[in-house]
This record gives sequence, C-alpha cells and structure tokens, in this order.
Amino acid sequence: MKSERWLLVLIGLAGLALGIGYGVVGQARWGLGSLGVLLLWLAAEARGNRQFGWAGLVATVGLAAIGTYFDIPTAALILAVVASLSAWDLSRFHQRMKGVAAPNARLRMEKQHIIRLATVNGIGLVLAILSASIRLQITFVGIFLMALLLILVIFQALMMLAKWEE
Repeated sequence: MKSERWLLVLIGLAGLALGIGYGVVGQARWGLGSLGVLLLWLAAEARGNRQFGWAGLVATVGLAAIGTYFDIPTAALILAVVASLSAWDLSRFHQRMKGVAAPNARLRMEKQHIIRLATVNGIGLVLAILSASIRLQITFVGIFLMALLLILVIFQALMMLAKWEE
C-alpha cells in the first residue's frame, strides 16, 4: 500500500525537521534525542505495531514546544508537527482499515484519504508558515472578519470535495 510508505516517510520527515532544527541552533543532544524518539516510532510502524502512534505524536509536539525555547526556525517546527500529525492520522487509518476485506474498496478509500490529507496539509502548511512570517496590527473587527472569511472558504472547500467524490 502506498499509504504505508507515506506513513514511514512522514515519520522520517518529522524526525529530520526536528533533528536539523535543533542542530541549527546548536542543540545536538536534543536533536539526537528527537531522532531517537522518532526512530522508535518508525521501527514500531514498520513492524505493523500501531499502538505507539499517539506517543510519537505527543513526543513530536512536545519536542517542538521545547524547540520554541531554543528558537528553532518556525518552519522546521511547523513541518515536524504537521508531518507527525499526518503520520498519526495514517496510522489510525490503517487500524480502521483492518476490517475492510474488499481490496478494491480498500484501495479507493486509501486513495481518497491520502488526497484529502495532502490537500489539508498543503493548505495548512502554507497558511501556518505565512502566518508565522507576517507581522500585522489588526483590530478585533478585522480579525473577526478574517475568521468569518476563513470559515466560508473552508466550508466551500469541503463542499467542493464532497461534490468531487460523487
């Protein structure tokens, strides 16, 4: 299955983002520790053990939070958290798919899930990195209007996805 490979790639990407991020700021011990934790998660997933996905996600988010203390570049932290969240999601997806016996249905569901996940992650990464790099002074009314616009855009995107699947 392609999603198995994506799962492993995403865990590796999260580990590399944290490891390099800690290395850039001179915190090699934290970087190696990050790589070690995510290598354990990677090994468990490679063996088909899906019980450690939540621990890998919590560890990555915790290491990213600690990374803010060391001023790791925001893009590396965002990439690590999004990659680990996606890996956790794929791991949970594989747990739920164990009950699906029909190979054609399983492949179709897997393809749809990966497309949705990639779409949400792409949009999320772009918005997160943009928001971290832009400094604006906005009034409460402006923030409210932007939030309303964002809700409308997300609703439209979900409606488009629902129509596309039909």
